[in-house]
Amino acid sequence: MIRSILAVLAVIMPLAQAAAEPEAATARGPAGSLSLGMRMLFRLVDHDGNGAISQGEADRFLDGLFAQVDGNKDGLVSWPEMLVIVKGLAPAPAQQSEARRTFDQVDRNRDGQIDGREINRAATAHFRFLDADGDGAITVADLAGRDLFAPALGTPAP
Repeated sequence: MIRSILAVLAVIMPLAQAAAEPEAATARGPAGSLSLGMRMLFRLVDHDGNGAISQGEADRFLDGLFAQVDGNKDGLVSWPEMLVIVKGLAPAPAQQSEARRTFDQVDRNRDGQIDGREINRAATAHFRFLDADGDGAITVADLAGRDLFAPALGTPAP
């Protein structure tokens, strides 16, 4: 049950991270000061438990999350499918508006749906953004004290 709840939370992170857990949007202080929710999510994604999330671990996790949000199993995530989850985690209209802006940013071809290519582009850009030291893995030290929102999720990573 907890795994399913965290999976649903993570699929909209970065789409509604601040709405789901406002203090997690900007983790401040030493490496160990990330919120409990962010530490739990980190451990869930860090499949091998080595304290670092590799691109492969992030990709596998995201693939599973995408499949969970894709309610009609057509290989696409529409805004109505996403909204079902966003409403549960981000009931305020302003939070839903922010999630919609991010959804639209990831939807590069503007067809109202996020496909695998679009989510992979956004995920790769976000992974590289979070990998503060550029070593190819995300650690708690990479996350601590930083704004966790990538400035442009739909753009190709450098």
